[in-house]
Amino acid sequence: MPTLFRIRGGDLAEYGPATTDQILEWIRAGKADHLTPIRAEDSATWTRLEWIPDFAALLPPPHPQGRLLPGNPARAPLPTIEELRARPIQFHVLDAFADGFKLVLRRPVLLAGSFLLAGLIALALIALSFIPYAVIATLPTALIVAGPLWGGLGLLALRAWRGEAVRIREVFNGFRLPLGAHLRTAGGFVVSTVLALLPGIGLIATGIDAGSQAQNLTFTSAVLILAGALLTLGLGLVPLALWGFAPTLMLERGLRPREAFRLSRRITSLRPFRSLLFATGCAILLGVGLLLGGVGLLFTVPWVLGARARAHDEFFGPRHAPSA
Repeated sequence: MPTLFRIRGGDLAEYGPATTDQILEWIRAGKADHLTPIRAEDSATWTRLEWIPDFAALLPPPHPQGRLLPGNPARAPLPTIEELRARPIQFHVLDAFADGFKLVLRRPVLLAGSFLLAGLIALALIALSFIPYAVIATLPTALIVAGPLWGGLGLLALRAWRGEAVRIREVFNGFRLPLGAHLRTAGGFVVSTVLALLPGIGLIATGIDAGSQAQNLTFTSAVLILAGALLTLGLGLVPLALWGFAPTLMLERGLRPREAFRLSRRITSLRPFRSLLFATGCAILLGVGLLLGGVGLLFTVPWVLGARARAHDEFFGPRHAPSA
């Protein structure tokens, strides 16, 4: 009996069961490509079409400009990596936040609603962690879920910035990628953040040790602790500045985690000071939202998402004008 398959389309709906010949017909018709999620009818594990030997040899080569989002064939093509590195970057931090604010005013229900949906999932995991021993399962689950949700939010805001038709449920688009990709992405952020924090933490520890030996808070120990705190805050933002666009790039261009991290670093490092300043602004907005009792996040997170969409388009996209 021939093997039957199911694929997941750009609308996140499942199609099938389909035979091998039907899958090949969809490939020839342009309805499936190397990134299309696919699974055998008798399996619950999703993989990519390009990773199945029976189809890999028959697939056309990946688009050199990255994968164009289904349902939006008329949008401008994505620049190639070579074009991204060669073109001038006129990125202005204040303009990004101003345009992000305008996007919030134009699409408040979409941006706030998508964040609220993702936030409710996070709150549910936090509530479950208070059950005895449940934290053993909820903590790894939260780490795994956070990446896809943040990537989905980023892609949703980016598409809204480009004037494309977007629905709140597309916040779950991040889950189209294999679990291994999410784990590698989360691991990359954790490792890079820990390494960035080590110098500042070392200064703080040295200052505390100097104060304890003198049995008093001396001027030297106070300076070391203050310098360590400032260094920790500054360097802690470096991973966000250099690699913060990687989750959205994975979804937008169909890149593997290593490729997305490398592309994000190569382009943002062309404007390192502005990238770090932008990351600082995002962190300040998120901090203000938390200080307002968490409710402020319903406004500041959409604002950050809008600003990041504007910045993403400047760094990696075809540079759309804001949609009316």
